[in-house]
Amino acid sequence: MVTNAKGWIKLVALGLWVVGCLGCGKSSGRQAVTGVVTVDGKPLASGSINFQPAPGLKAPSAGAAIENGRFSIPADQGLLPGEYQVTIIGMQETGRMVQDEQKGQVAELAPIRFREAGALKAKVEPGKKAHFEFQLTSVK
Repeated sequence: MVTNAKGWIKLVALGLWVVGCLGCGKSSGRQAVTGVVTVDGKPLASGSINFQPAPGLKAPSAGAAIENGRFSIPADQGLLPGEYQVTIIGMQETGRMVQDEQKGQVAELAPIRFREAGALKAKVEPGKKAHFEFQLTSVK
């Protein structure tokens, strides 16, 4: 048992060092990714986003749901530094109601077509915040 002040200071210092080293494990190098998606100047109500490594980049892909124009991918599922091709799928209400087997009457959703389809890219840089804003235009 520690009975003097110097002993307590050493014990506390050792405890802080141990706690600090718990997070010292090898990092996967993945970074958290956040962003905003707008369509015709308004937040995309619902959809999904997917980041695929550009040709030549050996990295995992990642994706997330988009809700109210925002998406977030945590670091443990995030992206490695490099260039990515981005696919966004958006859904919008058609104004009609349809019968869903589990939910009953629900608003019918249809995919939104974007002018930018196939042209979206993102670059994740080491040590920099990976936040992206995609401003899309719908094809009417």
